[in-house]
Amino acid sequence: MKARDKILKAAQDLFFEQGIKKVSIAEIYETAQVSKMSFYRQFKNKEDIVLHIFRSLYDTSMVEYNKIVDQKLSFRETLTQLTDLKVRFSRSMSKKFLEEFLQMFSTKSEVMEELQEMQKEGRALFVNEIMKAKATGEIREDLSIEFMLSMLDHMQTYIEDPRHIEMFSSSQEMVKEITNFYFFGIYGPKE
Repeated sequence: MKARDKILKAAQDLFFEQGIKKVSIAEIYETAQVSKMSFYRQFKNKEDIVLHIFRSLYDTSMVEYNKIVDQKLSFRETLTQLTDLKVRFSRSMSKKFLEEFLQMFSTKSEVMEELQEMQKEGRALFVNEIMKAKATGEIREDLSIEFMLSMLDHMQTYIEDPRHIEMFSSSQEMVKEITNFYFFGIYGPKE
């Protein structure tokens, strides 16, 4: 395994387990069994490595997303699998990591712009799935896409609020509950 990959794996494991603030750069390169110099050849600082990890997670999730939608499943089954995907990706992340990630970058306009672009890409893909489901009669034709997207915005705001994160025992529980509520309401998924 290359030094960069070792560093990324060690940092991700440490951040997801302990949060970002508690982990030192020394702890990262020692866990990765690389030198301090190797670390700084690859990354500028802790913030840089956190962003690399986040981007990598996003890229991986997009590959998985495309695998799901390429299966040509029903809209309900697609939503169920997408919910499971969100839960799988959140499972390894601690609440602390999520909270600290949002705190770390909330004032960094370039990072927030990048996150907004990622969100915009995800929304476009979701709108495409909604349009397909409307065309096949799987969801109400009169359902407003603007309303659904507005509700997604509210869901994202809800997720980013530390008070709401505290309501759940884990990030995966939070993602599953919120996603299921958004897609299936209080009745839950049924065939």
